[in-house]
Formats: sequence, structure tokens, C-alpha cells
Amino acid sequence: EPDGASDEGKEPDCGRYILPACPKILDPVCGTDNLTYPNECELCKAVTFGLVQYSGINVCHSPLPC
Repeated sequence: EPDGASDEGKEPDCGRYILPACPKILDPVCGTDNLTYPNECELCKAVTFGLVQYSGINVCHSPLPC
């Protein structure tokens, strides 16, 4: 980040999305399931079902989920 801040530990802002619809924007985020989600909204869908939380890392060391 330009000001030296980090996204690590940042909680996703799931309240700003009307789920289950998500924008087709590629801005990868990593979940605690070690999967990289295409964007925060897609992660929020998984968070809603209690399957995962935001890990604080932008990209995991695993492929994108299907």
C-alpha cells in the first residue's frame, strides 16, 4: 500500500454487497480455507455460509475456486 498500511487482518465489508450477486471484478483475496477468491464479494458469499473468514492476505498459494 502507498502509505505503508497493510490489508492483513482487515475484515471484508460484506454489508456493501447484495448477495448472491457479485461484480465480475478480479481483485483477489485469500480465505482461511487457503483458497483465493476472485474478489471480496465472492469471499463474502462463503463467509455468509460460515465456511470461511478473510485471512488478511491478498492471494493464497492455491488455485482459484471453481
